[in-house]
Amino acid sequence: MLGSGELTQRRGRRGGKDTGAQTAQEPCRKQGSDIVGQEEQHCARGRGEHGGQCLDRYASIYGAQYEEALAAHPGDPVRAVEAFFDVILGRIADPSVPVGCLIAQSAAQSPTLKEENSTQVRGLLDTQRQRVHAALADSSADTRTLDELATFVVAVNQSLAVLSRAGASDAELRSVARLACTTVADTLARAASEHVAQG
Repeated sequence: MLGSGELTQRRGRRGGKDTGAQTAQEPCRKQGSDIVGQEEQHCARGRGEHGGQCLDRYASIYGAQYEEALAAHPGDPVRAVEAFFDVILGRIADPSVPVGCLIAQSAAQSPTLKEENSTQVRGLLDTQRQRVHAALADSSADTRTLDELATFVVAVNQSLAVLSRAGASDAELRSVARLACTTVADTLARAASEHVAQG
């Protein structure tokens, strides 16, 4: 996961020019910044005739990063979850991307969203759950446990975006992610022990 120095350094660049090396994900992040920066408020509140398209494009950009992160650690579900959280932590620390998560903002506005946009947000969150579930599937945990863990991981991921928007520090965000990974690891370890005990 991203260290405190890296997160602080990235956040510190919000007020100045970024002279660091560009990572492989920078083009995607820059594209996300352009898209979200232009329509963020309209999309988050269900306004504008292109709100659904904006959510789709936003989800596509970051969805690809989530999928890549989860797939990068086959056979190691805990590390995959850590990488999953690294995507949102990196996004939060990136000065070129607006603070907050468009999906989280849209979900918070669900009671006032257009029905099609509300349905779309639920679908995007469900896609995240499916991706996390697939990354956890190599473990010996049963389907119910995997479902619960996948929902938990996605909930924590969204909460990181909300906490960041509320002004949570880098250390606080990392602590939440770290404890979430510990919960996943402990739950999977317990499931493995029960599986062995059952023969």
